[in-house]
Amino acid sequence: DLGRGVVLREERSSPYAELKVAEVTGSPGRMRWMFIGQAPQTIQFLDETSDRPPYYVDAVHVVEGFHPEPRRYLVIGLGGGTLTDLLAAKPGVETVDVVEIDQDVVDLARDHFGFAEKGPVRLHVRDGRYFVRRIAEPGSYDVLFFDAFGAGTAPFHLFSVEAVAEMKQVLAEGGLFVMNYLGFSAQGHREAIESVLATVGRVFPSVRVILGEQPRADSDGWANYLILASDDPLHLVRHPFRYLTAPLPRNLVAAFVGIHQAFRGDGSKLPKAPDDLALVPLERLDQVFDVTATFDPSSARIVTDDVNWLEVAHARQNEMLRKVVFEDFSRVFVGR
Repeated sequence: DLGRGVVLREERSSPYAELKVAEVTGSPGRMRWMFIGQAPQTIQFLDETSDRPPYYVDAVHVVEGFHPEPRRYLVIGLGGGTLTDLLAAKPGVETVDVVEIDQDVVDLARDHFGFAEKGPVRLHVRDGRYFVRRIAEPGSYDVLFFDAFGAGTAPFHLFSVEAVAEMKQVLAEGGLFVMNYLGFSAQGHREAIESVLATVGRVFPSVRVILGEQPRADSDGWANYLILASDDPLHLVRHPFRYLTAPLPRNLVAAFVGIHQAFRGDGSKLPKAPDDLALVPLERLDQVFDVTATFDPSSARIVTDDVNWLEVAHARQNEMLRKVVFEDFSRVFVGR
C-alpha cells in the first residue's frame, strides 16, 4: 500500500520493459492500471458505472460502425486485454486473434485483469509483424487493431510503410485498419502524427482520424488519436445508437459525440442523451466523428524500414508522457 488510494499489486522486469500493476482509488472509483515502462497501457474500471468518462478503448463502439459486418478481428498488442474482451463480447463475432510479444504482459493480464483464451479469443505470443508476415492467412480479418505501445515509446518497426502494407494483406476486401496513436494535434507539434498519417496513406487510399479521448488543451492537444484506414471510402455505415443497446456503451459513445463536437468547434449542437442521438441522421454523426482536417500529411515524411525517423520524432511525446504519468501516478513509480 503506497498510501493515498494507491496499491501496487505487482511489478516485474520482462525482456522488453519494466511492468507494474497498480490499483488506484479516485474518480470515477477504483481502477486497476497496467504500466509498461512509463506508459499506462490498460485501465480496468472496478466500480463500473454507466456514467464514467470514456477511455480510448471505448472508441471501439464507434469504430465498429465503419464496417458493415465485422466478425473477424486481429489485435496487435494485448495490454491487460480490455480491448480483446470488448471485441469478444460483440454479437456475431467469430474470431478475435490477439498478438503479444511479451509473455510477462500475458501473465499479468491473466493474473490481474481476467484475460483468458475462451470463446473466439486466440492468443499468439509473437512479434506482431512476424505474425502478419508468416502466420496469418491473407484476407482473414475484417478489422485489425494496432495498439502496441509501451515503455514510453513505440515499436517503430511496426510503423513503416512496409509493415503497414504487410498488415493490409491480412485484411479481407473492405477491411478496416485501426491504429491507436498517442500524440499532439496543436499547430507546430503535429510532425510525428502527420508522418504516420502520410505513411498509412501511402498504403490505403482512405484515411480518417477520430478522437480516442479529450485532447489536453494545456498540453498542445496531447491525446490518443485513432487512425482508421481502408481501401473503401471511410464513412459510418451503421448507426452506433441503433446497434448498441446496453446503457454503458451508449453513454460512452454519447460522450465521444460531445468530445468531437467541442474539438471541431461545431456550432450546431447535437443532443446529449443516447435516445435522442439515435434520432440524429447517420450522415450527421459521420460528420462529427471526423477530425482528419486538423492534420496535413501532404508534405510529411514517409516512414520506411530503411529510413525510420520516428524514434527521433517521438522525443517530445516521450517527454510529455513522462510529465503526465508522473503528475498522475508519482506514487506508483517513486512511492510518494
